[in-house]
Amino acid sequence: MSVVFADAFYFVARLNRRDQHHERVLSFSRDLRGRLLTSDWVLMEVADALAESEARGRVRDFILHLRGSAVLWLAGPQWRRQDHHGRDS
Repeated sequence: MSVVFADAFYFVARLNRRDQHHERVLSFSRDLRGRLLTSDWVLMEVADALAESEARGRVRDFILHLRGSAVLWLAGPQWRRQDHHGRDS
């Protein structure tokens, strides 16, 4: 299984329908046959980037959804791998 690091670019484009890369990111997401890896710092950057946008209302729910997702590993301060329940694996 491949693991792809998802930075703020990916999440901002995915959430913001007006982003020029939105469709490309959605296509990538549909074709992904692996897991995403990101960090709290990236998610904070996403929330900040979208604070003034039309996507603002979706950001909180999206981040909460990601935290419960089986396709995302959330790296903590020590970059430890976690399962989809947030437990070290």
